[in-house]
Amino acid sequence: MSTRGRNGGSIFQRQDGRWAAMIDLGWVDGKRSRKSYYGGTRRAVQEQLTKILPDTRRTLPTSTDEQSFGQHLTNWLEEVVKRTNRPSTYRSYEHLVRVHVQPALGSIALSKLTTQQVRSFLNQKQDSGLSSRTVQYLHAVLRKALNVALKDQTVIRNVAALVEPPRVAGKEVEPLTPDEARRFLSAITGDRLEALFTVAVSLGLRQGEALALRWRDIDLETGRLRVRYALQRFKSSADQRVTEIHLVEPKTKSSRRTVDLPGVTAGALASHQMLQAQERQLAASRWAIPMVRCEGRREAVDDFVFTTMIGTPLDSRNLTKRFQTLLRESNIARHRFHDLRHTAATLLTVQGVHPKAIQSALGWDQIAMVDRYAHFVDEMRKDAAVKMDAILKPLAVKPVEITVR
Repeated sequence: MSTRGRNGGSIFQRQDGRWAAMIDLGWVDGKRSRKSYYGGTRRAVQEQLTKILPDTRRTLPTSTDEQSFGQHLTNWLEEVVKRTNRPSTYRSYEHLVRVHVQPALGSIALSKLTTQQVRSFLNQKQDSGLSSRTVQYLHAVLRKALNVALKDQTVIRNVAALVEPPRVAGKEVEPLTPDEARRFLSAITGDRLEALFTVAVSLGLRQGEALALRWRDIDLETGRLRVRYALQRFKSSADQRVTEIHLVEPKTKSSRRTVDLPGVTAGALASHQMLQAQERQLAASRWAIPMVRCEGRREAVDDFVFTTMIGTPLDSRNLTKRFQTLLRESNIARHRFHDLRHTAATLLTVQGVHPKAIQSALGWDQIAMVDRYAHFVDEMRKDAAVKMDAILKPLAVKPVEITVR
């Protein structure tokens, strides 16, 4: 037998006289995998081996079998996730890995992780009471981490990609009805945050997008507004007692967008601008100019649109509390702030705005998102027909009896 070394293939003659070439493919599903080629002569199998080796080497792991899956996850979080994703994404992935994945799968050799182990892990998590959505996130983390290992050629296939994720029922959207939207807009009239809520209802901005708005992003003369960032708060890496303000990339690429302002929204923003100027004058030296981390650098931001009475960016928790108070005052059931975004989408759909225009205005990646609101349109059309019938029914003329002679 002529040995070429690990992963280099070997050639030998069998007892029946035929020649064979064998290639070691490493570990697959916990078992050593090899591939063999046969021929009548040594030269024949040599040619097969020479032809197949370059392609085979591109799929073989280059790390040692001693590297654990846990070690790979730690490296992936620090070298890939932290450098290419928003801080909130890193925090979410790190939590899922530390709390769930590491204790269950971290000690397994990376090259020996199997589809059965991944499937069993996900089933156990679902059986333990975790929501299907959380288990789906766990599956996504495993798949993404192993996809990097596949690109690094430290595994020969992504075993998590071969496991079906749990099904998650689509969450029902709960927008305000047109009548509730009118009552809500009436309730916020004169409120200090009237402009913010008007922006949310009329433009469908996410909460983080609204809080990140700066006056440089708004042109009241042309009636246009640019969505460029989302505001998030994180504990400082240097001091966990300190909270830092970050302006991060919006949720998707399509979320960076320019929208036209309805007249009512432009008017509310103009009034808010004058109110803010008065508050700044009253605060005098107490007016704060916060330091914000944006695109990798720290800078002072002096033109946030929505601030406290001393110039600091609004806190999302305080905004949510005020929102719930206004709902109660409007005799409207409890809603999430994000439901104002659903409300904007529904109102646009009811008015017959083209789906592509709605997709652009709300920053959706897929036009199919409009379909989530179709049943609301149907319900509202039926309601309109009932109301029209109620108006016209008392005026209905009795049919005239015609006698045929």
